[in-house]
Amino acid sequence: MKLLILGKPRNFINQIVTSYNDNFHDIDFSIVNENNIKLNKAIITLYKNVINPKFSIASFFYILNILPKISLLFIKSLMMLFISFRQGIKSLNLLGQAILYLAKLQDNNIKHFEIINIHYLSTKKAIITNLLPKKNKIIISFWGSDLFRQDGVCNYFWTLKSLNRADIIQISSVEMEQTILIKYGFHLKPKIKYAKFLPDYKLINLIEEFRNNDLKINKFKKKHNIPPHSTCICIGNNGSIGNQHIKTLEAIKNIPQIQDCTILLPLTYGLNKEYENTIDHYIKENSLNIICFKTFLTWEDLAILRISSDIFITMQITDAMSDTLSETLFAGNICITGAWLPYSSFRESGASFIDCKDFSTLPLILTKIINNVHSYKQKCKKNPPKVLSYFYNKENLTNEWYSLFLTEKGKTPPVIEI
Repeated sequence: MKLLILGKPRNFINQIVTSYNDNFHDIDFSIVNENNIKLNKAIITLYKNVINPKFSIASFFYILNILPKISLLFIKSLMMLFISFRQGIKSLNLLGQAILYLAKLQDNNIKHFEIINIHYLSTKKAIITNLLPKKNKIIISFWGSDLFRQDGVCNYFWTLKSLNRADIIQISSVEMEQTILIKYGFHLKPKIKYAKFLPDYKLINLIEEFRNNDLKINKFKKKHNIPPHSTCICIGNNGSIGNQHIKTLEAIKNIPQIQDCTILLPLTYGLNKEYENTIDHYIKENSLNIICFKTFLTWEDLAILRISSDIFITMQITDAMSDTLSETLFAGNICITGAWLPYSSFRESGASFIDCKDFSTLPLILTKIINNVHSYKQKCKKNPPKVLSYFYNKENLTNEWYSLFLTEKGKTPPVIEI
């Protein structure tokens, strides 16, 4: 069976393919190298074919062949102009991009792929879904922000059409299912299937290796000027403004005990210059002991950061599946999460963490934890085996994807005995 992945060859996707290839041999995976970037040999050998999009004679004939379909979609985009001129123009622009995207793939004759798995459903990919041959089985894999942070008439219209076209809609949490059903319709429920993304086991293995290695931990703290016996509070997953670092810092800055703590801000990706300047200005204007991580950390340093984060706070706007949360829970540390975040899967795992309903209640929660940090950490010692069993069981996770891939078009996925 041939399967084409429309999505960048990133960790989430590569880990699925790696684990699947290790356990099963019934699918040839191909992937589109969307930006024609140079890939390392390990990624290239992972796939049967890495497709670098390019124009050819086949591209020209493809466009001619689908002109009737293009005309219909063009008219629908024009109609959107009457609802919102801006959204209509956006739709027309993205329709053009989607046509060119598929035209560049025609040398590889995508209609010969039995399955097309679309990862991260942007508006452009939603339009692409509606241009794919009807014989293709379509699996749409939501990552999180592509579902929770998208809005506008253009996105809603094309996403609904793509979900109606899809054979399977893959999600990883109850909240994602609820959002799809409420926003796009309960008629989609039979298509929704659960499959968790496979994590990067390298980091988990390093956390396990170093969790009791005081020499490594102290060396890391010395390298980054972290006081050896200070309580470390890590805020956010990355440098995106959606992590609400400033709002979190404002909420906790007046806690008396905060002066004895070290605040860690991992900003290694997702940070733009404007937001970096905002954070730097805030640090200068306040007397908090804040250490920012702006350059990429080695795997070893990232593992020790998780171990060193006595308390992890995530109050971001939206999220789906947080690797940072699962890794910190596995490290045995205390986690405070915004109660609005879709973390039902973490509750299902049985792991212990603290929900915070809003920023006004955060100071009281954090004060109580800092005053009793050792007793809270003692409770968290039960988390690692629960997290390991639920989120890092490779056999179970791989079988979830096996079930999705091998479902015949229009039929219910098979039940895999584990």
